[in-house]
Amino acid sequence: MYRPRSLFGIGSRPGLNPQLSLADLPQHSDGGQVVTITLTPYRWSNGDPVTARDAGFWFTLVRANRSEWAADVSGAFPDSVRSVHIDSPSRFSLPLTRASGSSWYTCHELSQLTPIPQAV
Repeated sequence: MYRPRSLFGIGSRPGLNPQLSLADLPQHSDGGQVVTITLTPYRWSNGDPVTARDAGFWFTLVRANRSEWAADVSGAFPDSVRSVHIDSPSRFSLPLTRASGSSWYTCHELSQLTPIPQAV
């Protein structure tokens, strides 16, 4: 199993746990229609860094095999994302099809994003 972009739970309290998550809190811009995610330093078991390309690779696989993905809901994630832009090795942007509330989108949609090692 791979660690998702967001992990929740701090002790007995619910909520995003930034210390265990693979990314900082997402930044929303352009009236809520673009989400930018910066990954925190983390390494795969082979020592390679987790990169934005790994997140993009997961997204490409999910979109191509959405009928096999248990979390698929028509019109929601990944339909709500127009494309994935790799901005740097540790940052990527997701232009959305419509503006989304930052807290809701972070907890309900972006929490599903799980980078996987594209190099393998």
